[in-house]
Amino acid sequence: MAGILRSTISSRARNEGDIGCRHVLADVAGILGRAIAGACNIVDPEVIAVAGDFLPAGELFVQPLREAISRHTLIRLDGSEMGPTTELLMVSFGDDASALGAVGVALHQIGN
Repeated sequence: MAGILRSTISSRARNEGDIGCRHVLADVAGILGRAIAGACNIVDPEVIAVAGDFLPAGELFVQPLREAISRHTLIRLDGSEMGPTTELLMVSFGDDASALGAVGVALHQIGN
């Protein structure tokens, strides 16, 4: 049910220009961006991969997410000319996201 609501918000914001849905997307992106920034300040990743039901909204979600990460972190996102940067990727794993994440962790552990 929650996935249906999230995809409806993304669709209405992008396709219908619903202002309320656009505000929800911006709020969610801001909260997620602050959380990602906190983690980045601790681990300094090379890549941040974001997936989820709000990605179909495109730049209506990605732009405020980028702004929130940039505002609350010590790293620079891709596109900077000054020093090392962190790449922000939008990815889609579908219904297999949890399984793929578990496999990725296992492979990483085997590699170490």
